[in-house]
Amino acid sequence: MEGAYVDASVGLAIAFQEQGYEAIDQRLRGFSRLWSSNLLEAELRSAFARERRIYFPNLVPGITWVFP
Repeated sequence: MEGAYVDASVGLAIAFQEQGYEAIDQRLRGFSRLWSSNLLEAELRSAFARERRIYFPNLVPGITWVFP
């Protein structure tokens, strides 16, 4: 497939291993390119801080940033 836009709900589902995250992760691997707003990292960092978890920057590898 061509490409997909990744939002915070997708990133958090995978990062926090929410129910069904494996299917989401597998689906994303089927795309040749992934895009997201540069706000994704801020949203992920905020959620990790709220949950008192350590954020690792490698959670968003291979994403092409779209700047509003």
